[in-house]
This record gives sequence, structure tokens and C-alpha cells, in this order.
Amino acid sequence: MAPVPKTYDIIIWGATGFTGQLCVKYLLESYKTGVKWAVGARSKDKLTRTLKEAGVEDGKVDVIIADASDEASLVSMVKQTKVVVSLVGPFMRYGIPLVKACAENGIHYVDLTGEAPFVAKTISDFARPAVSTRAVLINSCGFDSVPSDLAAYLAVQQLKKAHPQGKVGKVTGNVLFKGGMSGGTLATLWDALSQSKEDRKISQGAYSLSPVKGGDPSGRPTVLTKTSYKGKTTWGSFWFMSVHNEKIVRRSWGILETASPSSKVLAYGPDFGYCEVLQYSNVFMAVLGAWAWLSGFAAIFLLPPLQWALKKYGPQPGEGPSPQMQRDGWFSMRTVAKTTDKQHETQVTMHGKGDPGYSATAKMITECALALALDYERLPPMAHAGGPLTPATALGDVLVERLEKTGYFTFTIEDRKTK
Repeated sequence: MAPVPKTYDIIIWGATGFTGQLCVKYLLESYKTGVKWAVGARSKDKLTRTLKEAGVEDGKVDVIIADASDEASLVSMVKQTKVVVSLVGPFMRYGIPLVKACAENGIHYVDLTGEAPFVAKTISDFARPAVSTRAVLINSCGFDSVPSDLAAYLAVQQLKKAHPQGKVGKVTGNVLFKGGMSGGTLATLWDALSQSKEDRKISQGAYSLSPVKGGDPSGRPTVLTKTSYKGKTTWGSFWFMSVHNEKIVRRSWGILETASPSSKVLAYGPDFGYCEVLQYSNVFMAVLGAWAWLSGFAAIFLLPPLQWALKKYGPQPGEGPSPQMQRDGWFSMRTVAKTTDKQHETQVTMHGKGDPGYSATAKMITECALALALDYERLPPMAHAGGPLTPATALGDVLVERLEKTGYFTFTIEDRKTK
């Protein structure tokens, strides 16, 4: 039976939010033709006003109104498109009905969540219906966790290709960035403070999102470590986004370890281990950075007056970094993979232009959606089976190619024998 033709390639759900507006601008600037898309939200007035403030002419973008509390309206919306881009967080609070609608109706889905309990619920509640309808569900398609997931994937594949007799061992992601924060991110943080005991266990578990357990540490974040490549050593310390990013990378590892033969050729191997840190030039700065990050987060979690001040005076939902920061921001993810005998090593560096959490993120999630909508036939076999996947396992090299073509992202791949 032939698939039912869709009116749209993608629908941006949550276009009234800060990142949603950036996705709209990116599509208008980069895809004037060749892509059929629409925006969706709960309030038509707010959506129309937001589009007008973004400089979008009346009638230039199709508008769809739906409500997360009205299942029929969500189903009606998702049936019109190939892919839904979900930007409505906190996801545990607002996102579940949309995942359900997509999974049950065979519609591909991507989101920006950095909430491990939401990813776990996507897997536990919607894997079976998504596989039955061949819907691909991909969480964490922005700064968390596309750079982490893709750079680890590319580093491992290069290591295996260049040194096929070696076993993949430790892989370390080293992050540098310049960027800001939005009200939506803070809203997610406040929700995390009130997590249930079960959700907290998921958030803290190293392999809580992987189908199998590995030999990596207990889940405690890396406080201080060093990475060497070509004999040059850099230091790294605690990086708050590593808590989620490491889980997504380990999920990719687990998915490939348990994959069918057609996909298992990409498996990282049983000795794979991953950690992610914020990079510093020397050990003194790394220690100082770790102290600053850990002290800051401890203060937020333990001091209600500080929470009150951030809620009142910090960015509000719909607000984010300035236009200048969106232009001038950037990130670098330098990932080093080594064989277990430390005889061989590879390095992959992904560099992105624009504020990483917003400008770059809007482009990354849009390209993830377009990979599903426009390049589906070229995706890895795993994507054709449907179900909850990761950016690397569902999109792989196709996403790398799409990101490079935008001109905003570059990937540099190196390898060498150490001895």
C-alpha cells in the first residue's frame, strides 16, 4: 500500500518560543524553495504575533493550531506532515502527547530535549507503536546532543577503518563554546529540581537510556581529566551538559551493540567508554573551572533565594541571547578516540558558527528533520525500521553531509599511530 501523500515535509511545533523563531528564520533564509513546511502552536494570536515580530509577511507561512491537551487536534496536525519538530519544553510537562501522536500514526519526530526521564519515557512507552508504524523518534537534536553523538560516531568509525585490528577504548569529548541562555532552558532546570526519585535515578544513571549496560563509570560526572593527541595534552573538567550528552552517546553505543547484522558493522565494541568535559589549556584553569561550575549548580539547587532571583530576573520563556550573541557565538567539539592498547588514536573536531544553544541548535534540529523528510532513502537501515533512535544511529553520515552543506558547520577528521 502506497504511503498517503503529505501536505508538508516538516511542521515546527512550538514556533512561538525562542528556538522556534530561529527555526522559522533559518527555513525562510535557507530554503526558499524545495521544502514544504508549516508552523504549529496552541494560540493562533500568539503565533501570528510572533511571526510578525520575526518579520514574516502574512500568509507566507502556513499556520496550524493544535493543543497538547487535545489529542484529536494533535493527530490532525501530525497527519499532514512527514516530520514534526518539537520545541515545546519542559518536555516531561508538555511533550508526551505529541510523541504518542507521531508514534501511533507513523510520523517521524525530532526534539531538543535534554531531559533524560523524557527520553526514557519515549523509549518505554512508544518504541513498540513507533516500530509498528515505522516512525523514527529522535530525541536531543540540538547542541545537546548532536555534536557529542556525531563526533563520537565519526571518531569511532575512523578508528575502526584506519586500525581494523584494534579495539575501541576510551573516547573523550572536549568542548569549547561561546553562548548564552534562554528562558526555556531555565524552565527545564526548575522542573529538574522537582524530579521524582525514579526520574532522578534515570538522570543520574550512566546507562539509563541504553538498551544494555557497559563498563563505563557509575554515572558520576567527570570532575577533572586530561586528553592527549599527537603528544599534546589538554585538561578538562566538569561540563554541565555532559550529564545528558554522555547518556545519548552511550545509548548510541547500546543500540549498535544490539543491532541486526546490517547495522552492527558500525558497533563501537564492548570496551568503548565515553566522557565529556569542558576544555582548558592547563590544569589550574581546569580545577578553577570545575569549582566554578559545581559551586554554581550547588548554589542553585540548595539556595531557594537564588532560585527566586533567577526566576524573577533571569530570561523568561520566549527570551534568549541577543542578536549579536546569536551571530558571534560558536562551539567546538573535539573528540579523541583511542584503541584499548593506546597504539592508535583518532580525533574529530566539529565546529559550529552561531550561539550553540540557539542559533546553531535551530539549524541542527532543522537539518535533522530535513534528513528524515528529504533523504529518508539514504538513511541507515536502522532508521527504516523505525522506533526511538539517536542522531548518530538514525541519521549518521547523511546528517554530517547536510550540516556541512549549510556552511555553518565543519568536521575535521584525523588519525595516527601513536608508537
